[in-house]
Amino acid sequence: MRSTFCLSTLYSSRDSAGTSFRSFLWCIAGLTLLWGCGGKTDSGPTASDKPDEQNASDIRPELPPLPPPQFTSGTCLVNSQPHGLRVFVDGRPVYDGEGRPVVTPCRITAEAGPHTVTLAGENHLDFSRDVRFDSSDEFFLTATVEAGVSQILFQPLLGVPVGQPLPLATLNTTGREFDPFVAPDGRSIWFAGDRTEGKGIYVATRSGPYAMFGEPQLIRLTRGSDQAASPSVTTDALAIVYTLRDKARIWGLTRQNPLQAFSEREPLHFDSKTDIAWPTCQITGDGLRIYYQQTQNDETETRVVRRKEPTGAFSNVLIVDMPGGVPCLSSDGLRQFVYDGKQLQRARRATVREPFRQPEPLMDLELPNFVTTPGYRQYFVTDDEQWMFYVDDPAAGGDLYVVRLSDQPGWGLPLLGEAVPPGELPSNGESSDSPQMAMPEKPATESPDEPVEVDNRLPYTRFRDEFVSLVRQQQYIEAEALLDRASEDSAMTDARELVQWDRSDLTALKMFPEDVKRAVAALEPGEEVRLGRYRFEFVSASPETLTLKGRTKEIIRPVAELNPDELAGLVASTIGGDDPDARYRLAVYVTYMEGFAQGTRQRYSEQAGDDGLALREQHAQRLFSQAEWEMDRQRTATAFGLLDQIGREFPDTDVARSAGELRDSLYTRIKWTRRGRREWQIGPFGEYTATDDRADGALLLSAQPYDAFELTMEYRTNSATGQGGVFFRYPGRGRPYDNAFKVQLSNDRGVAADAYCTGALFSYEAPSRNAAGPQGDWNQFRMVVKGNRVTVEINGETVLNTTASDPEIPTSGYVALDGIAGGISYRKILVTDLSADVR
Repeated sequence: MRSTFCLSTLYSSRDSAGTSFRSFLWCIAGLTLLWGCGGKTDSGPTASDKPDEQNASDIRPELPPLPPPQFTSGTCLVNSQPHGLRVFVDGRPVYDGEGRPVVTPCRITAEAGPHTVTLAGENHLDFSRDVRFDSSDEFFLTATVEAGVSQILFQPLLGVPVGQPLPLATLNTTGREFDPFVAPDGRSIWFAGDRTEGKGIYVATRSGPYAMFGEPQLIRLTRGSDQAASPSVTTDALAIVYTLRDKARIWGLTRQNPLQAFSEREPLHFDSKTDIAWPTCQITGDGLRIYYQQTQNDETETRVVRRKEPTGAFSNVLIVDMPGGVPCLSSDGLRQFVYDGKQLQRARRATVREPFRQPEPLMDLELPNFVTTPGYRQYFVTDDEQWMFYVDDPAAGGDLYVVRLSDQPGWGLPLLGEAVPPGELPSNGESSDSPQMAMPEKPATESPDEPVEVDNRLPYTRFRDEFVSLVRQQQYIEAEALLDRASEDSAMTDARELVQWDRSDLTALKMFPEDVKRAVAALEPGEEVRLGRYRFEFVSASPETLTLKGRTKEIIRPVAELNPDELAGLVASTIGGDDPDARYRLAVYVTYMEGFAQGTRQRYSEQAGDDGLALREQHAQRLFSQAEWEMDRQRTATAFGLLDQIGREFPDTDVARSAGELRDSLYTRIKWTRRGRREWQIGPFGEYTATDDRADGALLLSAQPYDAFELTMEYRTNSATGQGGVFFRYPGRGRPYDNAFKVQLSNDRGVAADAYCTGALFSYEAPSRNAAGPQGDWNQFRMVVKGNRVTVEINGETVLNTTASDPEIPTSGYVALDGIAGGISYRKILVTDLSADVR
């Protein structure tokens, strides 16, 4: 029998400080909960449909109150060796009913369906596993977690207090950033910008909901002289919609795979009148509706345009009554958020066919730097209502910020956990209801189809990764012990100078807290203090806190809670011109800590003079040395990635110039043995071209045989009949079609996928899709062979993930590029031996 639990009290319980729902009691476990997202949206208008969003001028009867939302929960029993590890679900921490972090062993309640459960401890590697929470069967997850350093426990946004804005330092520049939009999964942010890269739409990604975003990238197809604005994306991330601020134009971009670049651009909706503008818009997650704001002759109204299918044309425009005017919707279109600089409100509706109810307060939220500016989507609330992203003053410059609205997600079922005594755990370490989903502590057998991964990092790379993690957590004693062990490690002989640089950096980092204390002590009452992007008036200080005055009130900030950007700004503002050592320590701190853009790190180093420039050269040289060592052991793809990293992070250094020269020459240093009578044409970047004539037996053979490898390259077909491919496990003699496997590459764009098209395991298995590009275009190609497992990616899309096993074909052999039929070119070819990565 199913039970129900009414959450109407909980649903409205967010107080003015934005606190979460942790007062929720544990009687919800395993029940069907009322929480709600409303009804389904319709699939588009037809002649018999009732109208969806009614015209705002229509006379409507009084709408009945909405019932409490509803949804179903499931539970998972979690155990670990050792006990006492924190539990995260989909990257979000789990708390008990009193607001305390839950540790293993425990029982977790979450929305029914698939989730990722992560176990984390300060001295253990993060362990993640995909599981399904079921409303009727309790899933049992158990794991043995290895020693190491956690990443998820130290995500920058985990400790951000409710209501305290945080500048997004990796996104902000001296240019303009505005109109933020965050994808439903919280892992990407899209915004409009007018920056040195150009006017257009930018996107940045992150690893989880509490991590900081990385460096933003300009979406090339949105760049232009007209300012693109108000971006939004569909739930599947395959389509993006945006406006041109001063025109009545809405554009859309599409792609086939979320990992690919957008390749198709088309106008979705427009009006030729010159006195009309559509400054803001938003597409719903299903891609069927675009809500947009129209301005004409100082009058503003909100409209919606719809379509029946995600690939169809938009039509049938209606005026809608949109609270707040600017579309700021949840992905399903059933919640609209309104913020005026002092209070955040939410309006709801049960389906998209009816108007919104009157907005209701969510929380009081006064942001001192928020300047209300019409004509912009100045804020965006995440689907889980835990975060609001906003731009402070889009007309005067514009920087992006994030503010936490609640400790836990404010919409949907809160994640809740309870401790479970070890004696109550199942003795067999499996779920009695779902044994097929239980996770053994160790694999019972090792199949050649699923080889076991081993850590094959260089000794210095392994050391360096752990060292950086420790100093970012300010675990300096542990970092020094690690340095001592590295200095005595015979495997680190070639890295002695690099380790000495690391020790010097640690010395500077250990002294930085004293620089912070001196900076606080040097402040005078009434002096301006800049913390991140904010400016305050200094009032007073104690050893632990700062008392500051904002525009309207005093605030107290614990020094220990200042983020790296705020600490760096505080110290920088108090360093005198006669203290170059302090500037050097500041440059070291900024170089190591997360959250700083590359340009910011470079600026602090330049301000430290010659020592600061030497610091950047040393960090670049660390990467360069690792790249050389990787090439020595034939791991060319890894070396290439390190050289690219130097160019991204240290472009101003002498090492970067050497890295660029080495990278460009890397392809030509790889030798291929020519078989057959074909005269291959040679080009830049190690290019080989087989002309459009048949040459039986024409192959390019790798320098050595492989039983596990990664191959990356670009290929291009040059004629209507151009084709080739990659033979692997070829013994080096005989016809490769008889004694090797082959991944086919052809000029067959648009041809239905079969066992002979591009991406197929030739004559064995068809790819999931034919991802070939047009004739004459370079295609990105990557394949990985480990054991019998073969994975192929073409143009960023995984098209083949299968096993290759045949008793007549050896388990080890050469990689051979096919030049028999001709009309094909290969370049930027890298083969990495992965045999040491598996056992």
